[in-house]
Amino acid sequence: LSDTLGFFPRSLTEGNRYKFRLLVNGNDGVGFAELEIRVNSPPAGGIFYVSPLSGFAVDTQFFLSAESWTDHPENLPLSFSFCYVAEAAASNASQFLVPIGVMSRQSLFTRLPNMDLPSWQVTFMLQVTNFAQCEVRRYVDVSLRQPLDPTASALL
Repeated sequence: LSDTLGFFPRSLTEGNRYKFRLLVNGNDGVGFAELEIRVNSPPAGGIFYVSPLSGFAVDTQFFLSAESWTDHPENLPLSFSFCYVAEAAASNASQFLVPIGVMSRQSLFTRLPNMDLPSWQVTFMLQVTNFAQCEVRRYVDVSLRQPLDPTASALL
């Protein structure tokens, strides 16, 4: 007999309610206990907006915005994690994830470093997490090129 009830990841559907009943048969009779739970759902309803969708490393200032995200009041506050995944435009390219920031604010401005390649595909990622640690992710791709004049770039 175990005092733990476990489930495989993703085996319960987000937003659904489940009722569990424990039935005990003993010499003194029968007893039971019930527990009803709602599986938490991630924040919803929002959009992830990035502007512009192409630019120059170091010089272009990108605006990232997470708008209209909502959740049940008991799951607030929400936190917003911004990062980017950079991938070289070559067929044997490697990928790496770079955090930009975790905050309660829903927007920020950022610049991207020079990758020393002619062009890069960069994917900005937003992760919205509620108080119960349930999360949702959104992605926006941008193209990045080397600065036109690296010696005159804004962040050198």
